[in-house]
Amino acid sequence: MGELLKKYGTINVGPKQCCVELNAPVDSESGGIVHIHYDDIRFDMSQLEFYQMVTALNLASENLKRIKGDTL
Repeated sequence: MGELLKKYGTINVGPKQCCVELNAPVDSESGGIVHIHYDDIRFDMSQLEFYQMVTALNLASENLKRIKGDTL
């Protein structure tokens, strides 16, 4: 596991809290390694993949708001 560079924050998912962290080593093309983890599970991806996932989730959220109206 790499060195912790930055804590992006936490996300509440139901009763659990998920931590999102950026770790070294940093690659010039894909960035660092992003860890999304609970106490019992961890998901790793490159920083580039993380930004792509966040972008896709934000786009999906905006599209859902347009379809359903601004009630979300």
